[in-house]
Amino acid sequence: MSINEIDYFNIGAIQPGPSGGDKLSRIPETVRHHLNMMARLNGMDCTGCEVRFVTPASHVDVTVSALSTDPAAPCGLRIFRGAFPWDEKALQPGRLYTLRLTPPPAFNETRDETLNGGGFHSSVWRLVADRGYQLCVHEINTFGHELRPPTKEELPALTWLAYGSSITHSFLGGYPHVAAQTLKVQVLNKGLGGACHMEPELIDWLVQENTWDFATLELGINMRQHFSPEEFTKRTQYTLKQFAGTGKPVL
Repeated sequence: MSINEIDYFNIGAIQPGPSGGDKLSRIPETVRHHLNMMARLNGMDCTGCEVRFVTPASHVDVTVSALSTDPAAPCGLRIFRGAFPWDEKALQPGRLYTLRLTPPPAFNETRDETLNGGGFHSSVWRLVADRGYQLCVHEINTFGHELRPPTKEELPALTWLAYGSSITHSFLGGYPHVAAQTLKVQVLNKGLGGACHMEPELIDWLVQENTWDFATLELGINMRQHFSPEEFTKRTQYTLKQFAGTGKPVL
């Protein structure tokens, strides 16, 4: 999803933030409102949401803020240059932060095949949100230099769709994000901690409205105390039928 020369990845919806900027959510409101209450809340957060852009500027100022119901909670934001970690910030909810990004000097002394061997081209700036809050993007200032979204060739060749409970809806140190980096793919984290109920409206949206090459489904662990075996079977069969109908690999 590219808006204003920025590529937003793993985003289901963008809305105006309460203090301006683009407020990001993993799952759109039109889908969330068909889900159980916890899923409606968890679907708003930005776990694994990315802000991506390319610029030749030697200095870039990115202004962001965090929305959270816990005013004391540090909201983690990891910054990458290509596949390489560059910095990590803890945002406090309600504050505006202007982060100055400068390309790592070591990149000028490193071979291209080393820099670009992790799935992402080394020219791509990536701001990746951790679990538990909504990220708002207010401004990206390149001081007059070109700003553009990455091209297809500058991104991983494969996209993984991950759906499940809290095991999937993990922090950035959890298995989907670590595995994606290891496999040199990009992951759409659509996990819903404590709220994976396989609602058909969500399943249809995952299958039809997201672009992905293979998927993992970690199903049912949140349904044991709330659904009959018959309802669990019905939802599981619908989920598997919809995903299998794509002809893509599903695990």
